[in-house]
Amino acid sequence: MITTEHLDACVEHFHAHPESFEKQMTQLQTAQPELAAILLNTNAELLSDEELDYLLFLFLILFSSYERQGALPVFKAEEVITSEEASWKVINDHNDYDQAVEKFYEQLKNQDVVEYIDLAIAPEEGSEIAISDPGRLVLLTVLSALARLLEDARSLGEPPSSS
Repeated sequence: MITTEHLDACVEHFHAHPESFEKQMTQLQTAQPELAAILLNTNAELLSDEELDYLLFLFLILFSSYERQGALPVFKAEEVITSEEASWKVINDHNDYDQAVEKFYEQLKNQDVVEYIDLAIAPEEGSEIAISDPGRLVLLTVLSALARLLEDARSLGEPPSSS
């Protein structure tokens, strides 16, 4: 189970070693091509440059936190698409950030991860990162889809696939 402490440790690591961010992002794109292509690349055009950079940072924090707990399977396109579609369904059904977050709290088992996502992207006055309302929904969709995939992989205890 990923805790707030695991997530905070990853954030601190990337702040202390900014050069490791690019290295880990490259490794992620090589090791998890479907995950990176579907969740990051297909949604990139919907975000400003600042929002995309922030999404990449948060995405890598989540992924790295789970990866530090042990090897992850290579996610197949169908798995990633199914998870992303489930997240978009929540967004489309509610079309309100707060209601969608509540639904993700109900759906996802790891409350620390949902809270981390919410605190990172929730509307906040004076925030250093300017996130538009549509951008916030995209970030919520992508990060909740990733959280669902990682959570499911951990609960199944799947060994890494060789494909």
